[in-house]
Amino acid sequence: MKFPILTLLLLVNLSATAATSSNQHPPVDLAPNARLQYSVKADYSGFPVVPSGTAEIHWTDDPQKQTYTINSSISNLGAVIISSNSHGWINSAGLVPTCYGEKPFGKSATQTALSNPTKPSATLDCDKPTATLPYQEGDQDRLSVIWQLIAIVRANPAKFAKGTEWTVPVASASKKDPWTFKVEATDAPIKINGKDEITIHITRDSGNNRLSLWLAPRVSYYPVRLNFVDDKLTIDQVFTGIGK
Repeated sequence: MKFPILTLLLLVNLSATAATSSNQHPPVDLAPNARLQYSVKADYSGFPVVPSGTAEIHWTDDPQKQTYTINSSISNLGAVIISSNSHGWINSAGLVPTCYGEKPFGKSATQTALSNPTKPSATLDCDKPTATLPYQEGDQDRLSVIWQLIAIVRANPAKFAKGTEWTVPVASASKKDPWTFKVEATDAPIKINGKDEITIHITRDSGNNRLSLWLAPRVSYYPVRLNFVDDKLTIDQVFTGIGK
């Protein structure tokens, strides 16, 4: 799978709102630390592979060390079948990833290092990288990009009107590609634990690879639903609560 689960600066393009330059970035407001829990359904070519699974996204930032860690996993019958993780440091522009790991469905695990000569500590390096990509200001990875987007939305939600777009270079297992996110709606209702939750609906569509996020202002703008499509694999995660 080419994207993390649960699974968004540096050089940002907010078409329909404000443009930024290489030495300018939008304000960020990092979300509170949380262990988010989800119910999961997944199918491959229309056949259910996870009819009733669970997922967790554990987001942590350390203000004293100025570092962050994100761990995401999907489990079926108690066994983790998909996982991803990201860590790095934090500056005034938000997240600066240094290492991204993923274990796609039915494939081997990979670990991608983002080589950055300005990193404050070697402890932020990957343990056993399978690939190394050069870091450039504004780069994110497939997991950090979601939390970077949340931080930008939290800092100035009024700028994310319907139709707003945001483009950022995103690192995967072996390369970087520009990802463009678009605000589809700012008042999208979805059912969470049997109740309507008003959300900001944001999508990324790249042919056979698509990601949809529903961010809930009432719940710190956490993603209360995530839907991933990667060729023949579709995964839908729905928020069930915050764990300890």
